[in-house]
Amino acid sequence: MKHIQRIQNAIDFIEKNLDRDFTLPDVSKSAFSALSYMHRVFYQMTGFTMKDYVRQRRFAESVKRLRSSQYSVLDIALRAGFQSAESFSRAFKKHFSITPSECRCNEHEINVCQPLDVRNEFEFISPSHLDFEITLEAVSYHQQDILGFLTHTTLAHDQQVVDICRFANEVITSGKLASHFDLAATPVFGVYTNMNDENEFDYTIACLKSACVRPDLSMVEHSIFSSTYAKFTLNRSDRIKQAWHYIYGVWFPQIDRLRTQGYDFEIYYSDHTDIYIPMERVPLTLMSFGT
Repeated sequence: MKHIQRIQNAIDFIEKNLDRDFTLPDVSKSAFSALSYMHRVFYQMTGFTMKDYVRQRRFAESVKRLRSSQYSVLDIALRAGFQSAESFSRAFKKHFSITPSECRCNEHEINVCQPLDVRNEFEFISPSHLDFEITLEAVSYHQQDILGFLTHTTLAHDQQVVDICRFANEVITSGKLASHFDLAATPVFGVYTNMNDENEFDYTIACLKSACVRPDLSMVEHSIFSSTYAKFTLNRSDRIKQAWHYIYGVWFPQIDRLRTQGYDFEIYYSDHTDIYIPMERVPLTLMSFGT
């Protein structure tokens, strides 16, 4: 099954269960995918985090009920996953700038999030239309132990881009990494770990443990597992955000091969960046939607 259908299965599950309690792992199971993987593909394809999409769709259904039914605000709040009419009303007003009661009495149109259909609604760019070069190969990577410094961030509102850039300046540009590692004996890694239900994750900038010349108690250690990886090489390190969007928002949805256990990570070089994703098998085709 192609991953675009898996994402649609997740959307269909959400739509069928908007009135019920469910967790993001429940959504992930409906698509037969790991939660951390689901977070990234869903976000890169739709622009919504899964949590935000659920919230937006529940608000949309609440508007419909306020205007077409006699349900009380409390009944509508409970169906939307809130514990009280008061908490629902506060969140509703923050989202729409009017209260539920005003919404019920007001006939002006309100913009709400419509159900997504990723099979029909999305057109994706071709690799030839990117403003950087990206190539793909299957590689076997042998286990490496790395040490480095960690930050915590979130996919919400693209905050990870701001946080990781700031963190890279703090750790790399400032010379902090060079003071702890022999950089001539190691590449620099960027490793994604610990994605949780809130769309938050950890990002570690690290070097080979064997190249550490001055350990620090604040460092964290990871093991990059031996595995087959899809290795994407891009010729511009300032296009990592766009590369991840292409990989998880265009390439992954159109393949049927599964990601395996392990970390997604980057290795930075002076003239290019390599992105590694653990895969059971790597289809060696870079594609645009519909190819």
